[in-house]
Order: sequence, then structure tokens, then C-alpha cells
Amino acid sequence: MLNLLKLVRWSMSLLLGMAISGGVVSVSGQSTKTGDDNSKGSVWLNNSILEEAPYVNAEKVENRGLINAATPDNVPFYFFNTKYFTNSGTINIRKDFEFSTFKTENQGVDFDPKKAKVFHNHSTGKIISISDEFSTGSVRINAERIINKGLISAENAGVLDLEGDDVNLVRGGIEIKSGPNFDHPNGLDDFGQPLAWGYNLNYLNGSLGPYQQRRFSSNPGGAGTLLVKQDWGVRDVFWGLRVGANYNGSTPAGVFGFGDFYSFIAPGELVWEEIASPYSLTGKYTPPYGQYALWDGLIGGSGYQSSFRTSFILVGDNEYRETYQGILLKNTGSDKVMYDGKFVPMYAPAGSSPERFYLGAVAGFTVPEGITNVIHGVNDTGSIYIIDEQPNVAYAANGYLLNSRETASKNFGVPQNFVVTRYTPDEFQNGIPGNYVPESQDFFRGEQRSTTFNDSYYGFRITNVVSRLPFSELPTPDLENNESKTQAGLVRVKAKNLDLRNARIRAEGGIRIETEHLIGSTNAVLDSQNLSLNLGSTNGVLVVTNIVQESVERFTGGVKSYSVAWGNNYKTTGEDLIDRDKIDEDDVEDPAAEVTVNLHYHFLVIDAYLNTEVLVTVTDLTLNSDKVLIKDAMRVSELLSVNANSLSIHRNLKLGKETFLGSGVYSKVEGQAVWDNKVAPNLENFTNFAILQIPGQAKFGNDRNNSYQSWVNKGTTLAQDIFIDSDYVQNNGDLIAEGTVSIDAKQMVLQDGNINTGESLVLNAENLKMRFQTNTIGSQLVLNVSNVLSDGGVGANNIMTLERGVVLQQKPKAGNLLGTEIIATANDFVIQEMDWNAKDYGVTIKGFENNAALGRLILKNGKLSKFEFLGSEEGNNAMYVDYVEFDQLTKDDIKDGSLAVLDIKPGFTLYFAASNLPAEELDGMYNGRLRWVKEYPGHNSSMPVYISGIDKTIRVNRSFRESIAYDTDDDGIANGYDLSPFGNGVPKISSVSLDVDRKIRIKWTGLPSTLYRLEYKETLSDSNWKILTEYYNDQYIVREITHQEILSNKKISKFYRVLYIE
Repeated sequence: MLNLLKLVRWSMSLLLGMAISGGVVSVSGQSTKTGDDNSKGSVWLNNSILEEAPYVNAEKVENRGLINAATPDNVPFYFFNTKYFTNSGTINIRKDFEFSTFKTENQGVDFDPKKAKVFHNHSTGKIISISDEFSTGSVRINAERIINKGLISAENAGVLDLEGDDVNLVRGGIEIKSGPNFDHPNGLDDFGQPLAWGYNLNYLNGSLGPYQQRRFSSNPGGAGTLLVKQDWGVRDVFWGLRVGANYNGSTPAGVFGFGDFYSFIAPGELVWEEIASPYSLTGKYTPPYGQYALWDGLIGGSGYQSSFRTSFILVGDNEYRETYQGILLKNTGSDKVMYDGKFVPMYAPAGSSPERFYLGAVAGFTVPEGITNVIHGVNDTGSIYIIDEQPNVAYAANGYLLNSRETASKNFGVPQNFVVTRYTPDEFQNGIPGNYVPESQDFFRGEQRSTTFNDSYYGFRITNVVSRLPFSELPTPDLENNESKTQAGLVRVKAKNLDLRNARIRAEGGIRIETEHLIGSTNAVLDSQNLSLNLGSTNGVLVVTNIVQESVERFTGGVKSYSVAWGNNYKTTGEDLIDRDKIDEDDVEDPAAEVTVNLHYHFLVIDAYLNTEVLVTVTDLTLNSDKVLIKDAMRVSELLSVNANSLSIHRNLKLGKETFLGSGVYSKVEGQAVWDNKVAPNLENFTNFAILQIPGQAKFGNDRNNSYQSWVNKGTTLAQDIFIDSDYVQNNGDLIAEGTVSIDAKQMVLQDGNINTGESLVLNAENLKMRFQTNTIGSQLVLNVSNVLSDGGVGANNIMTLERGVVLQQKPKAGNLLGTEIIATANDFVIQEMDWNAKDYGVTIKGFENNAALGRLILKNGKLSKFEFLGSEEGNNAMYVDYVEFDQLTKDDIKDGSLAVLDIKPGFTLYFAASNLPAEELDGMYNGRLRWVKEYPGHNSSMPVYISGIDKTIRVNRSFRESIAYDTDDDGIANGYDLSPFGNGVPKISSVSLDVDRKIRIKWTGLPSTLYRLEYKETLSDSNWKILTEYYNDQYIVREITHQEILSNKKISKFYRVLYIE
């Protein structure tokens, strides 16, 4: 091969002129060769128009003119010994161009090229690879410094490859063009008129005749398979047909409706064959792809836009032919896709007339608004046309074609009656529109009860990607040990230092960017649905922005085409035909005589799902810097690698790729489906401001030796399971897991967020603050806090819903959850454990202080379910709850000192301040393991009481205030009946006692947060009271205050009074 290439190049040198060394050559003709094997210092400059590929041997090359270069297949156009290249003109290459330093040595060429010095394409410069839509033309540039401010372009299946040390693409354009369609010159004849892509015998004006020679035999001149060469990006999905099938009835297919809302039902039992792929239209399949599947089922639908034609022909004197044809179309994709159907004049094969009374049919789906081209700022067109020749060409001879564009190992079928083209065909351009609105009986006139019909069913996908792989439209990801990176329609840029500011890069197959240092990407546009990114920054901060779009404009989707034709007849009279305006009176001698009318029906029905936008997928994303900020939303399918100390996610990030299983009801996610230590092995600080979707498990620091330093979620993190191990954890957003959420932290803050789990929520921390948090837990809540557990008290508004109980593994040193509500549900026939290891302080408000006391507990029971309260094996554990609610229970459910839904194990006591059931009746149940703390006035258990004597409002336990068993002020009236059960606020000494040791005790009822002064006189005649002491009730309960002192033996008497101090 090496010798052959040498021969080609040196043959060209003999034809193109003479060698000049050491000078500057300005080319004004088409035949110039400069330089020799020692071309150091030589310059080649072109200012003219060169219509042949020049032989250039110079150290410096500059093009200011036009070069049209055509080279043999597999031989690129390149320069010899060139280190510096500058272009401000235009270079059109058919097909390949390569710029490196190709050295000539000993009258030969070293075809292991070296990296050149400089490649500079000015703003007016254009380097364009020209090839057909099925071939890969390429432009490959390898230089230490690459500057592109102009345009580098290739066709839709081309490849553009730039590799250098310093690559500057600022304000330049790199383009893989969209494929040709619509009114592209490839689809026009010599006079600019659309070619006929179906059966036609026109060989004029550049037409190649039937099917433009896209159909041919695999063995010309002998027995072979009939092949079809489909347009670019057209991929067969399924196919099926019947010829001469029988239907037990007069009308095989049903058409109903009006206006643009017609319904259609095809005759049943058609079997079609589908190739399993990610882009199937009937079923969903599991990799590996490529197997065949047989399907049958209902073909039809509703909501079709329709067009109908009818004709009535008198053949000879008494042969009547009545034809009804319809085109029914709909698109359930983008509203930007417009569609229309037309009828095609009959084409009869030479010497044959298979059915002369039918027209053909054609449907067009186009995007009139166009698809935005980010390189040129104009709109590209998008179109697909389906021609149906079932009635007018292939009526009695329909069969299968094999797609010649697909792999040899798999046969892809196409019914012969269908023709698919991206170019506007003559059949559509000059087609005939519909001409009538059907009447209800038109499609049911046939009287024969047994009908023969022909039908065919064909599904295909259109895509902008010309893929070499039959079951993939994705580029090969940049994975370890994977050398296959050439994808049709690919742009690849590799650089040590890369500047993408204001750059425009467009590709059909994919864009692959690799750089050690991204200088900037402000206002950059990367326009491709497939991206591969390996980005770094050497200054410590990498910002990923303007790199990945959420979607790009492309014309893609699936099309299901069905065609059916049948005949029948009916008997009528000439008079009826005259009344229906089918014939004139002169056409029949006896209007009353019976005549037979032959019926012909044909319908083309197309269900399309065509879109103008495609989601962008990043197949592999590698980010290298000390600090990484992701500010582009993206979907990463195969590989995510973050080599950074700090990562913050500011736009949505979705991992993995979904593959459907079986019928598509179930699916699995492959590729980058998890977050683990391989994703971010050295990450210390993680912050999420957006939506992070992880289909598998998310392991943030728990699968490596060193935990994270900080893990902050201010957005939404979704995963199968979420495991977090970090010194500091903060959640102000949503954590959503199908399974478990487990968090280990020294400092944990859960505030203004939500945690939803399908299984357990496990919180292990030294200090936990939880406020304005909603947790919905599918299984068990586990709390393990060693130091401080706090919700900030009243107004925390924490709500935790549990399905399988709760565990407080240890009493924290300090803190409560008095602003938190737990809703526990025990489903049918389930025992739900409430394992709470707080300390038992007895029936006292002390149990509500720094003892993990709970604000509200709601217990919801299913059928024959039960809540079981317990603590550690050592016992002496308790749960203190401000308000406990037994959902749907009343006092009638209290029987024999217990509730059927509640069990309290020995060694554990459940204390409550209030309940929806009578507190006095609950108090003492379960042998004293259910107790009412009547003095505690919590936020959920208290009520305000006005004290009239001192004009003050205090809060007291509601159940205690309403109790008919207690008389707090000892006035003989129970609290529940007493208007002032705690007195009028004026202190009243309730008791005085003096023991043998002359110790006196004085007691009175003290109100919460109230100051009292105790004064005395030694005799009543003393004019002034003296201050003895003051007492301040700093507790939030009504309690008895006791003063005690020892009276002096020297004193005969002493008088006391208690005053309320404002």
C-alpha cells in the first residue's frame, strides 16, 4: 500500500510542473509544483483558481484563492514537508484532506506524518470536504497550534478531526452538514424539476428511470434477490404483506368519521416481522439486538387527517367501474411537522395493466419552518415522502425488497409497493389532491360476502445519523481499552489548551472534545445529539457551561405505513346511477334495467411520530480540576468521571441509559447507572443545586476509606438507594430513593427539605438539626444521634410518615423533637415496633427536657394490626409525647384497661401530655406503663387560660384544665367546672405547717413565669411589712411553691403575706 501511494503522488508531480526551492512561489495557473526534498524556508502561495489537486512541497503554504481538489478513494489531499499553513480562501476537497507534516525522504514519502507547527484558517477561509450522503469524507488536522476563525465543513457522513497543543476555535465554525432532502439538487433533474422516485419509464433530463436505479438485483442477469438502496438515515424496522387474502365479508377494512377526524381498522391476522433494536415500533426488546420477532394485532387508529378521491368510469357499453381511494395521515410528534397526501396518476408496466382504474398515493411529512442551522444562522429543511404503489403498480405482484444499506448478517425487508425518499418526488409535486367528501355508505357498497384483498404493513425510522452499526445511533463511548472512535458525522477536537469562546460546532453523528485545559466556552454552541467530553482546567476551576444543550433541532422519528386494496361489486339500475350523477342519460338505453358496478377500494394509512427536537446525550463525561462547576443540564449515559476535590451541580444531571425489557412494561438501566468511588474517587465537597438522577445506587463517600468533608443538597437527588458519609451533611432540597437513604455525619442539618424513601431512612450523627422537613419513609426510621438532637421547638413543622416503625438507638445528650410530628401506619396484619431509647424520668415534666421528647405522634392502624412500644433490654426507657393520637379510635375502644391496637412492653413507659382519647382513662393503663403528665403544657397539649385578678394569660395542659377529677385551687370545684381553676392570680396561701423543730412551711399555687414576694411582720402592730424573700416560677407549669424556714426561739410570733409582683 505504501508503494502504491508513493506512485500516485509522484505521478502527479510529473504532471504538475517544476520544483523551486528556497523561494516564494505565487501560483497563477493550475499546474505548479514547488519545493524539493529539502524544502526548508520555501513558501507556496495561491491567489488563483485551481481546478486540479496541486502538488505542493513547501515549508509554508498559504491559500488565498480557490482550490478544487479531487483525489482517489482512500488517498487524502495533503502537502509535503509543510509545517505552516494559512488559508483565507476556499479549498473544496473530494473527499479527504489531511494536514500534518508529510516528509519526503530518498524520493519517497514518510506516511507516518509528524505534527505540523501552525494551522490557521482565517475568518474568510473555508475548507470543505465534499462527498455523497453515504460516504465518509474527512478533514484531519494535526498541528501544534490550530486557529480556526473560518469554516471547516464535511457532508453528513463525514469526519472532522482536529488535534493540537493550542487550539483556538474562537468565532469559528466546524460543521458536519445535515443530509440532503426536500428540494436538494440530488433530487432534481437537469432542469431543476423533482425526479420521480417510484415506477416510471422516464429516462429524460437526467432521470435514471424506474426508482432512479435504487432497486436492483443481487445477481444481475441471473436469479437473485431484489435489493433496494434506501435514502440516508432511513432504517427499516418491520414489514409484512398479504397478496390474495380472503375476508369473510364485503368490506375488509373499516373507515369512519368526518372532517379531519377519521378512524380506520384494518383486516385482522396480518403477521409482520420486526427486527429487535432500540428503535423498534411494535415491541420493546432486550439486548443483544438483531433477533426477529413476529407480531399480529390490531392495525388502525383514530384522529386521521384525510383526503379522498372517487371516480366512475364506463368502459365500453356496459362495464361500470367505481373507485374509492383514501389517504389517512397523522403525526403524534412535533406540531412543527406538516403533512399532506396526494394521489398519483397510474403507471402501467410495459405490456401490462394490473389495475387500470386506480391511482397511486403519496404522503409527505415536512418541516416548513426548517431546522435551525447554528453555523450559518439559516434553516435546514426536513422532509420524508412515502409513495404507495399497491393499487397502480404492485397490485398482483407485491413482494419484499432487501435493504442493501444494512449489514449483510441481517436482512431488512421492505414491501415493494412502498417507496421512501427524502427528496420531494415528482409524484408529490404533481400529485392530485382529494376531490370529494365521502358519504357514510360509500365504503360499504359491496354486496359480495367473500372478498379478496391485498395489504402491506411497513415501519421505518428516520434519523439524522448515518450509523455504521445497524442497531445504534450513538457514537462509540470513550471507554477504557476502546479504540473504535470513528463515527460517521463525527467532529473530534483534542487539545492541551482549548478555547471555545463563541465557537460553533455542529455534527450529526457526535462531537468529541478532549482537553487538558479549557480556556473558556462563553457563548459557545455545540450542536449535536451525541457528545463525548473530556475536559480539564489547570488553573483550579473548571466551569462546564455552553457546552451541552438539553436538546438540538433534528428531524427524526418513526413511521408506520399500511396499504390495503380490494374489489367488490353491487347491482343497481341506470336510473340510480343517473340520480347519483355517475352517468348521463345518454349512457344507458334502459334506465330501469339492472346493471353491475365493479368496485375498487384503496386506502393508505400512515401513523407517524416525527419530531424536530432530539434530546442530547453525553456518552462519556470526564472532568479534571480542583474545583468543578457543572452549569449545563445533561444526560450522561456510559461514563462519568470527576477528578476533583469540589463539585457543584447547577443544572440537571441524569445518569445511565434505559433499556426496555419484554413488552416494555419493565426496563433496566445500563451504562453509568450508579454513583460510587469510581465516579469521584477524590471528591471532598459536593453540592447539588439541581436535579441529580441516578438510576442505581448512589454512594457518596461510604464506599471508600475517607468520607466526604461536606455533602450539600439544595436541589433534588434521586437514586435507587442513597448512602452518604460526610463530616457535614445538609439537605435543603429533596432526597428521593426507591430503597434506603442512609446518612452518616458529624454535623447534619435537615431543613426546608424532603426525604422520600421506599425503604428505611437511617440518620447517624453527632449533632442533628431538623426543621421544616418532611420525610416520607416506606419502612423504618432509624435515629442514632449521640450529642444534640434538635428541631428548634415549636414551629419546626417537621412531619415524618413511617410504614414500619421507628428506632431511637440512644438518648442524645441534649435536645428534643417537640416541633416534630410522626405519623406511623401499621398496615393490615402488621406489628409495627416503636423502639425508643429515651430515659424514663417518671410522671414529670423533666421527661420533656433534653430527652428526645416528641411533639406529636399519630398512630394509624390497619386490620388486626398493632403498635408495639419497647426499649432496650436493660429497661428504664420511655417516650415522652406532647400529643398522642389514636387515629379513628374513640373512648369506646378502651376495654379492660387496654387498647387492641397498642402494646407496651415491660421496662418501657409511654408518657403523654394530651390525647384524642380521655387522658384520665388512659392514665395508668398497661400496669402503669401508659401515663399522663398532666402538668405539662406543650404546644400541642395546652390551652390559654385568662387569670382575671392579675390580667394575665397563661398556658396550661388542656386535659388538666378540663379534668373533672382534679381541683387545683382547692375550692371544692373540679377544674372542668371551675371558671377559675387556678385562682384569680392573687396569691393564696394554701397551707401552713410547723413541725417540732420549729420549721415552718408555707405553700401557695404559683403561676408560670410569675414573681412572688414573701413579706413578714413580727407583730400586727408593726407599721411596715418587711421583705423576707422572692420566688420566681421560671417553669412553664402551674406548680406549688413552698417556702420553709426555722423560726427563732426568741420570737413569740411572726406574720406572713405573699404578694404578686407585676
